[in-house]
Amino acid sequence: MPDEPISVTASGAGWGDAWMLASVTCFAAGCALVQRFSAGLSAIQVSWFVHVVGTALQLVLTGVAAPTALDALRQAQADTWGLILFSGIGATALAALAWNRAIARIGIARTATAIYWVPVFGLAFALLILGEPVTVWHLVGPGTVIAGSRWAQKPFSG
Repeated sequence: MPDEPISVTASGAGWGDAWMLASVTCFAAGCALVQRFSAGLSAIQVSWFVHVVGTALQLVLTGVAAPTALDALRQAQADTWGLILFSGIGATALAALAWNRAIARIGIARTATAIYWVPVFGLAFALLILGEPVTVWHLVGPGTVIAGSRWAQKPFSG
């Protein structure tokens, strides 16, 4: 098999990038607000409030932006509802509870370094569950996360 040159291409920024930036910005601001306003509240109270308000807003947005999506949910099969419940309870509610508890105990600055591991676990599950192919960038990414995490945990000596 002849050696093929590795080519890396990138397209310009688009609306998806803008939405991703908006999402990350809102998430970071929300975490800072959780730390600021959760002084007298438990992680369960904070998580409950955030998820009730978030669910209500998401239902309103879905009803306005994609009303047919609500019809599709009404007709969903049991296995689809099982995945929705797993995502809502396990991947969202329990994860947020742990996240909010971490913010309350160690602060947003230290907690935030854990968010960099989300793509690493996403990659691992994509490889293991979906059988996606591995490229050199899939090795470089986790390597930088490991290096950055180690660097972030070092005490600041200013």
